[in-house]
Amino acid sequence: MRIAILCHWHTGSTLLAKTLRMCGMEVGNANTDWYPNCDPPCEHGRLNGLGDAYILGSITEEELREGITQILASYLGEGSLKGWEHYGVKITHAVQKETWDIFKEMFDRLWEPLTYVTILRHPLGVVKSTEGDTKWSAKRVIDSYASSFRALAAIREKGVCFVYPTDWYGDRLKKKVEEVGLTWNEKAKDLFDKNRQRSFTEYELAKFVEEEKNERY
Repeated sequence: MRIAILCHWHTGSTLLAKTLRMCGMEVGNANTDWYPNCDPPCEHGRLNGLGDAYILGSITEEELREGITQILASYLGEGSLKGWEHYGVKITHAVQKETWDIFKEMFDRLWEPLTYVTILRHPLGVVKSTEGDTKWSAKRVIDSYASSFRALAAIREKGVCFVYPTDWYGDRLKKKVEEVGLTWNEKAKDLFDKNRQRSFTEYELAKFVEEEKNERY
């Protein structure tokens, strides 16, 4: 089974990918361009970088398609050679409006049948997780997140959608991992670090909603 974890950044995507990895999803090897530097974010660096480069306008659509084709084909080859029952990749630059249609087409064509997976987080949580990064104002974060809503809605409708941090409480996580098609591993619960959650007050939430409403209308 092939798994495409496509989600926005700072939504708990690393935790999700590591959870699925612990439950039996192979992430690749050097022959699929998966190197040790991919491990900390549990993300395919080259594939994600292609999406980022296309959004920034530094590569052409043809170059993006060629890169995606090479990487996804390498997984098919290695998966067959190594006997991987389940394998997948996590990408955080495939759901933006500039990249979604291209990535979806490529995954559907090259990896079918596959399971799409994503994760949602309250926008204010995403904003607060970038506090201190002067390159990312609250508006810029929200604009980026909003650009992924069409893709996230599509994946939510036909794939498996996790919610951070809600699904890491109770038994929802186990059920969703099994919905993906993997075997639940109790040790996956230990990956969740409550200290990485971002808290906000009712005032902050109300202020955020009001500012967003004024910004949009």
